[in-house]
Amino acid sequence: MEDYHKPDQQTLQALRNIANRLRISSIRPSSAVPTSSTITLNTGPPRAVS
Repeated sequence: MEDYHKPDQQTLQALRNIANRLRISSIRPSSAVPTSSTITLNTGPPRAVS
């Protein structure tokens, strides 16, 4: 670790901005309004649908 140098504030802020953009873009595709066919609750063993 002798060659390690601490990143400056500008680099840290750039990394934070990139991380935030990645989080936002990963949320967008899943923000659609779910329909009854897309809602899945695991509440126990599967049951037969009549």
